[in-house]
Amino acid sequence: LIDGVPCQQVLEEVHFDWEVRDLSKETDHKDQCDELIRAFVNRPFNLATVPLLRTMLIELDNGRAVFAVNMHHIISDGWSSGILTRELATVYQQLLDGQQPSLPALPIQYKDYADWQRDFLSGDRLEEAISHWKTHLEGYEDLILPTDFARPAELSGEGRSVYQKLAPEIHQQLSEFSKSRGISDFAVLLSGVYTILHAYSRQESINVGIPMANRDQQNVGDLVGFFINTVVNRIAIDGQQTFGTLVAAVAAELIRGQENQQVPFEKIVEAIN
Repeated sequence: LIDGVPCQQVLEEVHFDWEVRDLSKETDHKDQCDELIRAFVNRPFNLATVPLLRTMLIELDNGRAVFAVNMHHIISDGWSSGILTRELATVYQQLLDGQQPSLPALPIQYKDYADWQRDFLSGDRLEEAISHWKTHLEGYEDLILPTDFARPAELSGEGRSVYQKLAPEIHQQLSEFSKSRGISDFAVLLSGVYTILHAYSRQESINVGIPMANRDQQNVGDLVGFFINTVVNRIAIDGQQTFGTLVAAVAAELIRGQENQQVPFEKIVEAIN
């Protein structure tokens, strides 16, 4: 911070520590390993210190090991995790083969993308992009869902994920349905979410935030960094249209969102309060 304002400071080098834990002699290494990873993941980051990436190697029995990586969201997204996993696997295999580790050179760095974004989000271009979202979200309503308990006065910020596997035959039917209409499985599943939200809220205009990879610029596909952006999907639903009609509307709205995904969500929030 300089006079209370965050400023970029480029370091010549960053010291990186590998955390190694040896559980090879332990009999209950499964539980101990889970406990170590849980503590590793829940340890907070200090944004004023680098690196914002940690690793831990847990040695188990019979030459096996668990490798854990934890990155702060400010430097990475889900797409980045895939890049890192792929590159680690490549380097690991090269080492096993007795080769010198080598990865293709990146044409640009994240700072180049940041410069491009700063240039894009300025002047008339930004005003035009914001104007689209102002018009699209005019008169929006908060979603009011009935709950089986009162919301606490102070939210904890903690959430959880619920995973549900589709039966193979249902997945097959879903794929056939989406292919017959030339749309994605995601559009069909999202239409199901809208149907449920309408059934519970009885509201006829519903907004859902959709995370977008936001990597349509050239040369950013293999770049680790935070690119993801939230795009607001707005759908009119009255319960009278057929599911096929709803799916078509959702698919069109997803495309519209992708075409206007460059504006950071926080800019839209600022613009429409």
